[in-house]
Amino acid sequence: MTKLYFFRALVAFVTSLVGIFVPVYLYHNNFSIILILLYAIGISSTYIITAPLVISIINKIGLKYTLLLSTPFYIIYLISLQYITQNMLFFHILWLSQGIYMSLFWISFKAEVIMNSSRENRTKQIGTLQTIVVLLTAVAPIIGGVFLEYVSYWNLLIIGTFLLILSNVPLMISEDIKLLKIKFKHSDYIDLIRKKTNKQSKISHVAEGVELLLSTFIWPIIIFVFVKENFAVLGLLYTIISLITVVALFKVKKYIDKISKKKVLEKASKMLSISWYLRAILTIFGSVFLFLIETFANLITNIVTITLTSIFYNNTNSQNFMRALLTRTIYMHGTKIILSIILIIILLMIEENFSNLTIILFIGMVSSIGLNSIVENEIY
Repeated sequence: MTKLYFFRALVAFVTSLVGIFVPVYLYHNNFSIILILLYAIGISSTYIITAPLVISIINKIGLKYTLLLSTPFYIIYLISLQYITQNMLFFHILWLSQGIYMSLFWISFKAEVIMNSSRENRTKQIGTLQTIVVLLTAVAPIIGGVFLEYVSYWNLLIIGTFLLILSNVPLMISEDIKLLKIKFKHSDYIDLIRKKTNKQSKISHVAEGVELLLSTFIWPIIIFVFVKENFAVLGLLYTIISLITVVALFKVKKYIDKISKKKVLEKASKMLSISWYLRAILTIFGSVFLFLIETFANLITNIVTITLTSIFYNNTNSQNFMRALLTRTIYMHGTKIILSIILIIILLMIEENFSNLTIILFIGMVSSIGLNSIVENEIY
């Protein structure tokens, strides 16, 4: 798992240099919220469509080389951002390349984690991985923010591309895992949806889709407006919050390892729901306490990620893990697409302003509770 940790940490560092800024970068360059939601729809649609193709690729070249194959698509994604304001063609290349990258990367990476980690120590291993990722990506936002605000995106692109290529080195020298051939067609998605088992876990995946849209595409824009559209300040904010989260995670992780993951998830999901409420209220009225709430929310989000992911992985085995991953994919990204469409329809009928955008955050109060729906030891 060590090489996998190192690979994931470097990739996360690169994506944190740029990734968290993409929605706000688009917004800063006069892309409307509706276009940004269409961008989100494009990514998830591409992910769902290409996932069965990724499985075919894994069958032919293995997990390791499928992970390596994701790198060129992220580089295309980074390059597209450079020219996004010159031609709308690059906007479409942006969501397409990101969707393909995510499909190649996440399906392969999650399969690697499932096959490499042990059930008994999975919470500890995932917690360690999450802590390393947060630690190494803590400084990335401030670097990315300073470059976007005071230098240029082009220089950030060069650094990001170099580090992304470097991240492949530990993966290249690692051994590949031999998997049995997996068959999955696009029509099999229907079978996964019709399947009457795992109903509670599916609700959890739906909630993940809502959280993904709010935390990745809506909330960063609100924070960006709140800090007067300054990339450096936004980057500094994320860096400080990440560093505090790392320290807190080291202490909390010991507690998580000792008690039921489900109990931790139950408490954390309720606290995350409260944090969405406080985010919305404090943003509407404006308050310095927003920083404290964001720090709290970031810590809780990481705890939810550790426990929820651990339970999900424990509910899989070497025979069913790919169908479990694809069940999560269709429900999580399908929800993200549906919610984006609903929000687009609403925004077409009302004024697209800061207050109305902030009200959307109240959806997070409900979705956070849904994260706790997943059932332990419910095999897919």
